[in-house]
Amino acid sequence: MTNRRGVVLIVVLVALGLTAVIGGALLQMVGMERSVLAARERESQARWLAESGVERAAAKLAGDHEYAGETWSLAEEELGGRGPGQVTIKIESDAANPNRRRVAVEAVFPSGATSPKRYVKQVELEWKP
Repeated sequence: MTNRRGVVLIVVLVALGLTAVIGGALLQMVGMERSVLAARERESQARWLAESGVERAAAKLAGDHEYAGETWSLAEEELGGRGPGQVTIKIESDAANPNRRRVAVEAVFPSGATSPKRYVKQVELEWKP
């Protein structure tokens, strides 16, 4: 009878050990997936900030053809509390066409973080005189 108890105890201990190992592996996978999703979220936010920078540049150029760009800082509260953002807009004139501007936008989110995501977008804008 004592041998049976010893065998049952060993089986239970092995089962508990396997459960702990599998549980630890699952927790590690969940943590890695969470990190990947957070990085994707930062990339998406940077992309949308760059799109907003292009729209801002177009609106400013529509009112002032001499607009040369700016650095646009957004507070964390303006971005839903996920972190601050920064958008740098640079405008270049086109020597061949005075009604065309090259717009380069670089968005950083979250700005000031140790591993922010950057997104760069370049477009050409043209208006009718």
